[in-house]
Amino acid sequence: MVNPFPDLLSFGMLAPLIVRVFLGGYFLLYGYAIARAMLNENASGPTCINSGVVFVSLVGGLLVLAGFLTQIGAAALLLLNAYLAYVKQGQAQIFLSLFAIALSLLFSGAGAFAFDLPL
Repeated sequence: MVNPFPDLLSFGMLAPLIVRVFLGGYFLLYGYAIARAMLNENASGPTCINSGVVFVSLVGGLLVLAGFLTQIGAAALLLLNAYLAYVKQGQAQIFLSLFAIALSLLFSGAGAFAFDLPL
């Protein structure tokens, strides 16, 4: 089948960049919001689990956003999304969508403007 926009194929390395910025930014903001709720004592659930969620969200989001060890950060966010989809039943669709985004980033790699280099 003929591609209707063949010139856009040259921008294929920008797609993982867009995914990286979205996923990393989302989890940096999510981790920040949970940390603020913990400081204000408005967070629900055990403190140790919330601390782990904050840590994985912030570190994984920062790794993915910066493009440094992207696939390790994406794997950590993948596991976090699976956990959050199980725990937060009302928001499962959001976390399953983020699960799919993290999975695609795990398979595709960092893309353009990243510190990761494919071997």
